[in-house]
Amino acid sequence: MRPAGGVGEIILPRALGAEMIAHARAGAPSEVCGVLAGELGQVTRVYPVANIDPDPRRYLMSPRELLRSLRAIDELRLELLGFYHSHPSSPALPSETDLALAFYPECYYAIVSLQQPAAPVIRVFCLRARRFEETLVRDETG
Repeated sequence: MRPAGGVGEIILPRALGAEMIAHARAGAPSEVCGVLAGELGQVTRVYPVANIDPDPRRYLMSPRELLRSLRAIDELRLELLGFYHSHPSSPALPSETDLALAFYPECYYAIVSLQQPAAPVIRVFCLRARRFEETLVRDETG
């Protein structure tokens, strides 16, 4: 498994975005998290990972589940495209904590916001020079 290089856009099919939103809703009011995998900038798999942080405003991926996800990605010969987490009551914008905990500059970071429960938002960012830059999200399957 090799991380995919974060570029100016990512393809996130609606069905997989819906999975991420459903995961965020199921975990609210706590944050949820997971892994994004695929090929050539297109997400083809979403792997929810348990949040083991007791603070509902933060997340820490279960090491065991994260490793299981990474192994599955490797076995399927997919690329690690990035990670996602939710903001149950705030906008889909990276926080200072998100920046401090972003260790993979070659990956995408997706945030699912449930700030407006009837209209959830997914935004995706790349880490460049220790700053997040927003990435264009297309929802087609290519």
